Amino acid sequence: MKRLAMKYWVIGLIMMALLCLTACTNSSNVTEQTTKNEVSSEVAEPIPTGKPYQLEINGLKQTIMVQANNPSNPILLILHGGPGYAMLPVMHKVNPELENEFTVVNWDQRGAGLSPETDVSKMTLAQFVDDAHKLTLWLKEKFGQKKIYILGHSFGTVLGIELLKQYPDDYYAFVGVGQTVSVAQNEQYAYDWALAQAKRNDDQDAMKILGIVGRPTDAGDYPGTVPDEFTNDFKDGFEVTSYYVGLNGGDMFGLKGTDSVEQMIYNSGVYNEESWGNGWTFSQGIFNDKDVFRFNFKDPSQGFLDFKVPVYFFMGQHDYDTPVNLFEEYYALITSKKNYIKFEKSAHFPFLEEPEKFREQMIQVKKDTY
Repeated sequence: MKRLAMKYWVIGLIMMALLCLTACTNSSNVTEQTTKNEVSSEVAEPIPTGKPYQLEINGLKQTIMVQANNPSNPILLILHGGPGYAMLPVMHKVNPELENEFTVVNWDQRGAGLSPETDVSKMTLAQFVDDAHKLTLWLKEKFGQKKIYILGHSFGTVLGIELLKQYPDDYYAFVGVGQTVSVAQNEQYAYDWALAQAKRNDDQDAMKILGIVGRPTDAGDYPGTVPDEFTNDFKDGFEVTSYYVGLNGGDMFGLKGTDSVEQMIYNSGVYNEESWGNGWTFSQGIFNDKDVFRFNFKDPSQGFLDFKVPVYFFMGQHDYDTPVNLFEEYYALITSKKNYIKFEKSAHFPFLEEPEKFREQMIQVKKDTY
């Protein structure tokens, strides 16, 4: 998950309030449709291909981008991670050939990218899942299809798994890329790996600060605080772990962090860099929702081990943003139809790191289930 420190969330809240009027009314970038429905848009109105398109979902103007070579192809709804890591144009940029097989729909979730939100009380897991399902129903009606595919990345996989559990009849299959299992355990496993890399590399600074902030508790909290000598670089334990995971290639295999991904997003011409960053920051407000820390897909009592819909998992074998070893524990427990595709040269972004293999495997998912 591409989380940010919670101290930055307050700044994001203020900035989003200031920027909302501009972002919400940017008619040069966004096609807007308004009616009185929970998802507002005239179903007969054509959607422009390759351009941001705004519609109202559960009372908030939110933005999608549709890429389609043949509108009769099945719909693939992509749920970005973060939360708040909006990336409307990325899949098209790295894998336009995928549009020969699917009508690809990217969506900026509530609070992210071109879907700004100012009411933090709306930043809840239940609200996000309901937004995603309302969008699903709208897409089915808009394109005249009985079901759609969903692909979740990182935190977006949480929404995808919840959708499968609650609304299985609306989906052909689910693809989890960088599958999240538990927010708290995610922190623990990522920390363990970062510390192991520090020891392997004899990185004294990393060992020192990781030792001081300590291993996260079962609630996902860090027991220690960042010492004064490091406060110019880190605000809390989460930032420390996140930095050393990225530095050691746990985000992008062979690279030190995700700067290349953010530059691709910034250079796309779709977003203003500052407002995109503020949306990412504001979206961290969802971590105030206790339900985000309660879910643990490995827990049999929570009902995430047996699905009525086929589930596919595309996991980079060097992913320690959403640790692959934690995912494998979860995968072993799933009792329904499942497939695990390993990306040997990837970490957290297989669709960027191995795009050809990613496309081939997505086509195979379609062959299996459509």
